[in-house]
Amino acid sequence: MRVSPRFVGRLGMADAATVANAALGFAAAAVATVDVHLAARLLLLAAITDGIDGVLARAYGGTEVGPILDSLADVASFGVAPAMLVFVVAKEEWGFTAAAADARLVAVLVVTALFVAMAVVRLGLYAAYDSGGTSTEGVQTTLAATVIALLVLAGVPRLLGVSTAALLLVVAGLSVYLMV
Repeated sequence: MRVSPRFVGRLGMADAATVANAALGFAAAAVATVDVHLAARLLLLAAITDGIDGVLARAYGGTEVGPILDSLADVASFGVAPAMLVFVVAKEEWGFTAAAADARLVAVLVVTALFVAMAVVRLGLYAAYDSGGTSTEGVQTTLAATVIALLVLAGVPRLLGVSTAALLLVVAGLSVYLMV
């Protein structure tokens, strides 16, 4: 008797792109601890992959599990990864240590945790109420993550003469409210 994985024959081309999106999200979160610019690039690649899965689903048909996989992948790529990127940029700029927990560390932890939480809420609300409609409410998690990644890559804070960590924290905080 030959045993094959459960997913064989159940996933389509769009699902493969969705799974790649999730892997890129994890990679961005992990790489953020080593190279924030590479992490930002991986976030942008995840956003492109997220768009590709929709194109593939429309062109070749989706699967029953596709929308569920999409929301789960988006939590990794556009919830956890950008929050990790903001945290690491703040840690590098402000020098957090376990011995010296200050108000900035608390603010960064609260905002980034809320970013992940509201991304989960937004994606859940979308999956439950908006996915079949022609419109949706709130800023998409993909957009919020893309803005964060672009701010890191474009050097906008330096051009404005402001702290990169502070600007990312403000953008993440605004996104927390605007996502839901």
